[in-house]
Amino acid sequence: MSQDELEIRQVIETWMESMRIGYTKRALSVIADDAVFLLPGHSRLAKADFEAAHVTMPTFIREVASDVEEVNIHGDVAFCINRLTVITTNRKGGDVLTRKGYSITVLEKRQGAWLIVRDANTLTTAED
Repeated sequence: MSQDELEIRQVIETWMESMRIGYTKRALSVIADDAVFLLPGHSRLAKADFEAAHVTMPTFIREVASDVEEVNIHGDVAFCINRLTVITTNRKGGDVLTRKGYSITVLEKRQGAWLIVRDANTLTTAED
């Protein structure tokens, strides 16, 4: 595994773990300022929209499982395909929701560091 692939996998791990523990600021540190997020049923989100959504989210993330299945690097641009499971709980009522699916994340190496510039996920409600 190349050094770039190791760094990309660490970016994804930092992002997922930060979201799981609610450390949004740390998650944002691996996301480019001009990043765009695509989610089922939503308009495209800029980084600021992504941050606002997580700060005001009526649920909190209890568990995130991310399996980076594929990493492709082409110079200073890379993409990876991740299999995700995200379990959330409603802050007020304790309802648990499990969502599963894939995401494709595009990264760019900027000033020597890999940053997330695009992310599209296909998570849907899962039956356990």
